[in-house]
Amino acid sequence: MVVAETLAGISLVKAAVSGIAQIIGSSEDVGEISGFIDQMFKGAKQLRDADKPVTRAEKIGSFIQSKLGKPKDETSLGAVAQAHIDRLYADEALNNMGKMINQRFGFGTWENILVEQAELVREKNKEAIERKQLREAHHQKLFEIGIGIIALFVGVGGIIFYINWVRR
Repeated sequence: MVVAETLAGISLVKAAVSGIAQIIGSSEDVGEISGFIDQMFKGAKQLRDADKPVTRAEKIGSFIQSKLGKPKDETSLGAVAQAHIDRLYADEALNNMGKMINQRFGFGTWENILVEQAELVREKNKEAIERKQLREAHHQKLFEIGIGIIALFVGVGGIIFYINWVRR
């Protein structure tokens, strides 16, 4: 868990909640609050990412910090409890935001937003996979052309060598 990511995630979630609560009554469409929705998702993602297992580099960084006199125990009961509570707060804030949006714009609006976002992410991932496959096919074609050119040079060199050998 990275402390900076956690703090940034919490602040984004809190700012999004307060922003939506302030303008939800006066907004004419969901587009006016889309920035706050993005903040909420970004903050929740940062909280989830901050709770992922510690990498080797982070372990080394933690070791160095402890040697410099700045101990940082991410496995302590307090740190684990804080991370869990932060995730629960973000989930609660997302649920409350969904309820506010549904109350203002009609039942199912929030669910439709989530479905559309999931479809967009799926399409983006599909396009990325297709681009990667095209790039790999292109590299394979270049490799085959390179092998052909090398074979051609070896063949021509062999013929030249053979002709020179036969003349002797």
